[in-house]
Amino acid sequence: MTDNSSIYLNIADLSFNITKYSKLVVKAIGTKYCSHIANGKIVDADLDEYQQYKRKCPSFSHDALVSLALHSSVARQLPSEDCFIFHSAAISYRERGVLFAAPSGTGKTTHISLWKKNLGNDVSIINGDKPIIRINQWEGSGGCAMAYGSPWAGKEGWQTNAKVVVDSIVFIDRGDRNTIEQVSPDRVLERAMRQTYFPPSGVAKVQTLELLGKLLSSVRLFILSCDMTDGAFKASYEGLFGPLLEG
Repeated sequence: MTDNSSIYLNIADLSFNITKYSKLVVKAIGTKYCSHIANGKIVDADLDEYQQYKRKCPSFSHDALVSLALHSSVARQLPSEDCFIFHSAAISYRERGVLFAAPSGTGKTTHISLWKKNLGNDVSIINGDKPIIRINQWEGSGGCAMAYGSPWAGKEGWQTNAKVVVDSIVFIDRGDRNTIEQVSPDRVLERAMRQTYFPPSGVAKVQTLELLGKLLSSVRLFILSCDMTDGAFKASYEGLFGPLLEG
C-alpha cells in the first residue's frame, strides 16, 4: 500500500482528509462521498485501526476492513464537530426527517420498506443504519438537528449523500397491535443512549452525551409498538403527520 495522494471524504458538511491509502478508501467506499475537492471544514482521518479489525474479523473482505477502520476514525472526530452517529434508519418525507430507531433485528428496515411501498417517491432513505446527526448552533433553547447520509448503511446499502432536518424520532417495539405514543425525552433517554455511538475518549463521550441531549430536546419523540403489516405504517404515519388520505 503505497498510495500517498489525498482524497476527501465529504460527509456531514465536513471533509475528512485521507492522505494515505486513498485509493483503497475510494474502492471500499465508492465515489459518492469521495473527491479530490474539500466541500466543508477539513478534518483528518486515517486507517490506523485496519490491522486491529483484521485480527478481530478475519473473515471480512479487505474493502469491509478498510470501511470499518475509516468509520472508527471518522466517528472519533465527529463530537468535536457537533456531530455523532445514531444507529437508526433516517428517511426524508416531504423534506421532514424521521429517524426510526430500534435494536438490530426488531424490524426498522421492514418498517421503512412499508413507508416506501405506501408513499413511493415522496419518501427518500437518507441512511438505513448509521446516519450522522449534526446539532446546529444552539442559542438559548433553540437549534435544530440535521441527519446526513453516510457510507455506513447496513447490509441493504440504503443511503444517499444528502441531508434533512430531523422532525421526529420513532423508537420501535415489536407488538401484536399497532399503536404510537408521543413521549418526553426522559421516557426514551436510555433507549437513545443504546443507539448512540460513544467514542472511547472520555472527552468525546461527554460531548456526545451533550449532543444527544440537544437532539432529544429539539425533535418530537414517539414509541411505536407494531407488527410488520401495512397497519404498522398507517399507525406510525398518522401519529406523525395526521390522517392518511386514501388513494
